[in-house]
Amino acid sequence: MKTLPITLAQWFAPWLALWIGMAGCCLAAPPAPAPGETTAAAPLDDAELERSGAVIGAIEIDTGNVFDPSVSGENRPAYRVA
Repeated sequence: MKTLPITLAQWFAPWLALWIGMAGCCLAAPPAPAPGETTAAAPLDDAELERSGAVIGAIEIDTGNVFDPSVSGENRPAYRVA
């Protein structure tokens, strides 16, 4: 079986898509609250939190696959690293 050399565009496209996806995630506006729903108060500054003795209660990390490796187009090294 003969393999064809990968072009710069084929190599660069997944990385560009990943970068754009990450930038879009960071720049997206938060959803507007539903009618009648109250929003959280503004966060306190660091000095005030230290004075009050604030403690972080819990940190939860939910890991999951973003890409589906069973799909041939999503089973590439760039997608597996993400």
